[in-house]
Amino acid sequence: MPNKFFVIVILFVVLIFGCKTEEISGGFPEKITVENLQETLNKDKSIILVDVREKDELAGPLGKLDGVVNIPMSQLEARYTEIPKDKPVILVCRSGNRSVKAQAFLKEKGYTLTCNLEGGMKAVREK
Repeated sequence: MPNKFFVIVILFVVLIFGCKTEEISGGFPEKITVENLQETLNKDKSIILVDVREKDELAGPLGKLDGVVNIPMSQLEARYTEIPKDKPVILVCRSGNRSVKAQAFLKEKGYTLTCNLEGGMKAVREK
């Protein structure tokens, strides 16, 4: 298991670099790469990061990110109202699959500013 300092350093380095995004209405990306995450976060300080992994996964080898709200996918239906509709939301999971499903669910509930982190935490840790 990587130590916390190493994880923070890796995340910081990854977040420094920019890349392409696919935008939806209003200029907020539909999906985002790890390389473009920091640029997007710098542009809009109101963005909320939501990790939909289960609690036991946060203690695993991919760890967790500081400042991210954890609402496990298994609890999303019951807890989605904790996520403001008027702020942009970037959804994160292990590999990007659950966060796509969470994004679709939130869209059904009227959320218009949702974004999926492509590759999830695996992509963060690989950079």
